[in-house]
Amino acid sequence: MENNAITPSYKQAQVILNILESQRTVLHGAVRSTKTYSVFFALPLLIQKHFKDEILIATKTLASTERNLLIPLRKMYGAKHVSYIRDKRYVMIFGKQCHIIPFNDSSSFEKLQGMSLGLFIGDEIVLCPESYFNMLQTRLDVKGAQAIYTCNPGSPSHYFKKWMDNTSVSKYIESFKLTDNPYLSTEFFEELKNSFKGNPTFYKRYIEGEWINTDGLACFAFDSSIHFKTIEEIDIKKQFSFDNSLIVGIDPANINDCTSAVPVLFNKVTDDALVLKEFHHDPKVNGILTNTQQLLLIQKYINDLIADPRFNLINKKLDKIILVDCAASDFYLQASYLFQPLGWTVVKLTKKDIRRTLDIMNNNFSSNKITLLNDGGIYNYTIKLNDSTCFLKEQLENVRIKGILRNNIESLGLNPEDPNDDFDALRYAISYYFMVDDSINQD
Repeated sequence: MENNAITPSYKQAQVILNILESQRTVLHGAVRSTKTYSVFFALPLLIQKHFKDEILIATKTLASTERNLLIPLRKMYGAKHVSYIRDKRYVMIFGKQCHIIPFNDSSSFEKLQGMSLGLFIGDEIVLCPESYFNMLQTRLDVKGAQAIYTCNPGSPSHYFKKWMDNTSVSKYIESFKLTDNPYLSTEFFEELKNSFKGNPTFYKRYIEGEWINTDGLACFAFDSSIHFKTIEEIDIKKQFSFDNSLIVGIDPANINDCTSAVPVLFNKVTDDALVLKEFHHDPKVNGILTNTQQLLLIQKYINDLIADPRFNLINKKLDKIILVDCAASDFYLQASYLFQPLGWTVVKLTKKDIRRTLDIMNNNFSSNKITLLNDGGIYNYTIKLNDSTCFLKEQLENVRIKGILRNNIESLGLNPEDPNDDFDALRYAISYYFMVDDSINQD
């Protein structure tokens, strides 16, 4: 956010007073609405108040901590008072050493064990694993301890939203709209509003700051006008130049359903994700194949992707992971036999909680972290090839959620009438990488 003002707005001034007095603070709402800057203005007083306590700052990654918090703080207060991250674990702010422990996966909570915190500041908290958040609550045991959470809205089913709505936990909550930022120019304000008017979901979240469900769509945050791009529209060298993961989600079948393999290239520094052309085999169109036959085709498909000069994956530092639906045990065993000798990690997903994994996918589409490559439909070596349809794009735009009553407990599922093979393969890959909670596991 570009904000060169040296004094807070009227609303920020009121928020600062409440932050200083509250044990728990939640600032949520629209993008560019000054919620995080309210914390920046309060920070010198918070550091002074907790100078003798342990202080922890956290976002999803070290890179986002630097980008979202420390760079703006240096612009406000100068590098003399806000250092760069040291040893990947702490930063000096106004002479106080502050811990930095990102919540980048579901095991991050282990690093909190043994801490006794007086102050916690967490940004992008909807991306935080629930295990980390729960452990954090046990670490805020210093007398007068304070925790400050900032975020853009996510799904109303998100655990953090449920915690916000829990009235038995005392907290100060402030919602922000785009109109709460007095420093945005009128031209930018109108341009940003107009850019989202064609997508009610984005408008309500980004402009109005609402936590919403929309029309029963499973991936309501996907917008093809934003997230579906040609190779010419993507700066591959800039986005995926160094440390990457290639994760291939596979939802296999033999006779009735399709087999889908969706490769996702992740930038491990920025967490940007580029979804490459999917492999899609429909036995009713392309003919019935055994698991072995399909795996050999998938192997050729993956080899061609890695050799594609547009991505230059052969020369990149690359983690290679294949995820297989746990329901296909035989397919998983054969995939392990075929790919592990080639340097791949093959994972059998044993828990795929629909609600959690949809939250992960929607939150990252909302943050514009995921881009689908518009690369000419599907990839298939078999007969009757339809290479003009991107089944993944169609499924992201059409797969719906459906409540299911099991043992008198309402659960969430995908509408069985909607084809979702490619959708599920992407869901596995995205959820495994971001590891927002403990519901994505392997054997």
